[in-house]
Amino acid sequence: AGHMIFVVQLLNQLLSNSTISYSSEKHRYNWDPCSIDCMQTAQSVAELITSNISSLPPESQRILHILSCFGIQTDISLLEILERFQNGILSSIDAFVESGVLDRGGPFLIFTHDLIQQAVYESMPVDQRRALHHDIGLFL
Repeated sequence: AGHMIFVVQLLNQLLSNSTISYSSEKHRYNWDPCSIDCMQTAQSVAELITSNISSLPPESQRILHILSCFGIQTDISLLEILERFQNGILSSIDAFVESGVLDRGGPFLIFTHDLIQQAVYESMPVDQRRALHHDIGLFL
């Protein structure tokens, strides 16, 4: 599973920074071999995921940080309550599902891999994690 998530995250990164693109006219992907050869890639899945997360807008990072505080899955009804804590959680779900970070599973929103949840959570400094847990606890 580790190799698969690395490939998916790497392809997402290549698409998001336009290193590769899809041509609907030719029905194939295009890329510049020199750009790919010169590109520095992450050495591990966690490093790649952390890099992808850090390229997100600050509000998206904060929403993922909040979700990561609940572990690998969060009940969607809890997210409805948390929407008052952090505006934009519910409206961000589709984008996170489309990007392969989250998935829906019945009444739950689930990180697609435990390494993603762990990388998101650990991308916060320890003091920020503590403060976020405290603030969520007070809110609930």
